[in-house]
Amino acid sequence: MVDRYGPDIEADLHQIGLDLLDFFRGRYSWRKLDVLLQRTPRTSFFTAAIANDPEHAERVLALEKERKRRGIPEPAPRPSLTEYTAEVARLDLVVDWLQAVHIKLEHLRSGRPPGRHVPQRRPETALDRAKALRRWAQHDALVDEVEQARARRAAGG
Repeated sequence: MVDRYGPDIEADLHQIGLDLLDFFRGRYSWRKLDVLLQRTPRTSFFTAAIANDPEHAERVLALEKERKRRGIPEPAPRPSLTEYTAEVARLDLVVDWLQAVHIKLEHLRSGRPPGRHVPQRRPETALDRAKALRRWAQHDALVDEVEQARARRAAGG
């Protein structure tokens, strides 16, 4: 990886006060470099270099093709919680409001039923996932209750 993206990695490390050569000199472990590279923001030189690498693009397309062949659904991308700043949150609100206004105006112009507004995706936390699991558990319990009531009714009870 360093052979292919060395200058970009070096530039990113320089921004946080590290020198790539220190990893070769043994001052820092290769594990540390791996951890740092796995957590580089989307705006980093390293991430941009990977995104613009034609060989990487071909590998991603091959993986997507294999995923589709196996019938594995594509995960819906969510923004990174570490990059979801207050400014980004506000911009998401603006985009949501503009989309809602656009849908309303299109409804008024055309007379057709309004489209469904789909808000921008926000980061997901463990708390969000736990709440969703509880909602599904409540849903499943309600479905079971309805099915039991139907069965009692069908049995004449």
